Amino acid sequence: DGRSLSGWIVFDIDKVTEGFVVLKLETWHTTPLDVRTEGWTEIDNGRKRRLTAEEMEELTGEEREEALYPRRGLLVSHWPDDIVLDFAVDGVVTTMDKDMLTEKVMHTQRVVELLVLHDKKPAKPKDMEIAVRVRCATSVRKCHINITHLYWA
Repeated sequence: DGRSLSGWIVFDIDKVTEGFVVLKLETWHTTPLDVRTEGWTEIDNGRKRRLTAEEMEELTGEEREEALYPRRGLLVSHWPDDIVLDFAVDGVVTTMDKDMLTEKVMHTQRVVELLVLHDKKPAKPKDMEIAVRVRCATSVRKCHINITHLYWA
């Protein structure tokens, strides 16, 4: 989920040979406030995600199901002025404000918008971790993006 109150979405990608990672976004949708985050005051409403194998073993069947197959959807509105997109490539965080995003998001076709997250060829093929989150200081519940694809080579 790409909402300001949802924290990071993390992708583990395998066998990256060219070092090229691209996010496909949709930024043109408008949506009213999301009722799923109504009343929330912190990321994930204070719940902590358990992502390690050891922690997954400690979860009940229902908790494990929710961790593996979250029921959140991706809804989008036009970006507010205070939007900030953070992305991490193997733990190295880059932050982009609205001006930087406006400059860096490529509109390659009418409904295709792309953001290059990484473009450095590794010495040998490697697995990578990519994480993305969106934040807004004042318009928290209006701050979300639609991530449709993550491409890599």
